[in-house]
Amino acid sequence: MAHPDAAGDELRRGVQELGFVGALVDSNCGGRFYDDPHFWPVFQAAEELDVPICLHPSPNEQTKHLLYDRNYPASVAESLSQYGWGWHNETAIHFLRLFAAGLFDSHPKLKIVLGHLGEMLPFLT
Repeated sequence: MAHPDAAGDELRRGVQELGFVGALVDSNCGGRFYDDPHFWPVFQAAEELDVPICLHPSPNEQTKHLLYDRNYPASVAESLSQYGWGWHNETAIHFLRLFAAGLFDSHPKLKIVLGHLGEMLPFLT
């Protein structure tokens, strides 16, 4: 995702030449979310190929210190920021950001997969 045009081309190669059925990407790229159109060539390729993109939770050091590092042990901050809460919360927010940014208006046939029981969204909407 650091190089969206190349990533889109690699997705095409993976599907067309290697038989891939989609792609799994981290939920951020160096702390950046994919609501920035800079990243959209990957989603365009997925839509053209009719394959899903799985948005998988991953650490985000850009948000960790702002949201989770406080007056408790570092191990608690680590758990809260990742598997204990943050990964799922941040992935759900990321999906909503994609929606708000118009990604699905630009790519109406795009398929996004959210794992872990929908990353909180089914329970909060």
